[in-house]
Amino acid sequence: MPGYPENTIISLKEAVKFVDWVEFDVKVLTDGTIVSLHDGTVDRTTDGTGDITKMDYEQVKELDAGKGYGFGFVPVPRVEEILEVLGTCGRFVRAEMHIHNLWEPEPLVALLDKYHVRDRCYFNLNAMVMGIYMREDLHDTTSLLSLNAQGESPELKDLCNQYDLSYLCVPHKLLHADYVDRVHAYRKKDPVFVHCYPVQSEADWKRMIDIGVDVIQTDFPDALAAYILETVP
Repeated sequence: MPGYPENTIISLKEAVKFVDWVEFDVKVLTDGTIVSLHDGTVDRTTDGTGDITKMDYEQVKELDAGKGYGFGFVPVPRVEEILEVLGTCGRFVRAEMHIHNLWEPEPLVALLDKYHVRDRCYFNLNAMVMGIYMREDLHDTTSLLSLNAQGESPELKDLCNQYDLSYLCVPHKLLHADYVDRVHAYRKKDPVFVHCYPVQSEADWKRMIDIGVDVIQTDFPDALAAYILETVP
């Protein structure tokens, strides 16, 4: 959210007041602690430097992720803290997780169960997630998967059905009403939803709503929520 440091608990607690969906990146530290940071390095969003996956939590917990925002010291969040907010915020907020170097998924699965959020968290499909999902003992880790698509292709429908994809994530500039309708028709039961990103202006919000997308990703959730209340019947 504008005015709040990205990928932090303080911004998440503000966002869940307005939104039905959030997304975050999952990185594993050298000691196994699972944290959330968008970039591969801590340089841009904290007062430190270096590859976060080469640090342990003792190092990461000293980093200030709130530099320049006036909130005082803001820590890099552990994924457990994020899931706790989702599980206790009093609203059903879905979360998309971008998995990076999670070679052993069991600790994350345990956290999903601890905070009873398995039914609202979904993994963005990549080679690592595919390996997790195809393991028989972890196939029910989540019923929700998403896939990034840069356009239409004959393989998309097959992928959506093969992996029971719940969401297709598409840059908003590539979307039009026929595309959205075709994706919705990929499955008669449990339809595939269209998630568009990044949508930052009222004009684009209006177009996405008009063509029938299901999820609008924006950096301005409070403004989007107000816009929907004012304009959508």
